[in-house]
Amino acid sequence: RLTQSEAFSFSGGPHLLMTMVAPWLYGGGTGQPEWKEVQLPTQEVIGYVGVALLGLAIIGVIALGRDRRGIGLVVLAVFAALTTIAGHTPLGWITYHLVPFAGSFRAWSRNVVLVNLAVSSLAGAGVRAVRTEPRRWIGALAATTAIAALLLLVNRIAMRSD
Repeated sequence: RLTQSEAFSFSGGPHLLMTMVAPWLYGGGTGQPEWKEVQLPTQEVIGYVGVALLGLAIIGVIALGRDRRGIGLVVLAVFAALTTIAGHTPLGWITYHLVPFAGSFRAWSRNVVLVNLAVSSLAGAGVRAVRTEPRRWIGALAATTAIAALLLLVNRIAMRSD
């Protein structure tokens, strides 16, 4: 059994969640940081989701509404995201003390794979929704594209200022 500080030693920081959408903000897997150096081995823990997949997942959540599968996947994604950054949230402490064998698990940031699994499944529901009712979702797709373009623009500006 590990102490709590040992168990959380490889949990990611809150910035790890942003790298799921835009890994280049912190250098991605290249080891060449652009904005800020990641404290963790990025290639091991990064769970790149991508803006398009995240946008489709949001559409999937909306389309599924109160479907138990959709709610379960959202709960899984939130739980996994919060335990990925376990050392920075109260949920990490609760999980460490209440979940059997959690005190033996050291690389909490690997829980990001569960976020990827949930987002991928929800994105599948989003693709189905867009294919069946494309006019209803055109605004959401445009918003996702605008967010992606904004992130790229901010990154480009930050690179030029360095």
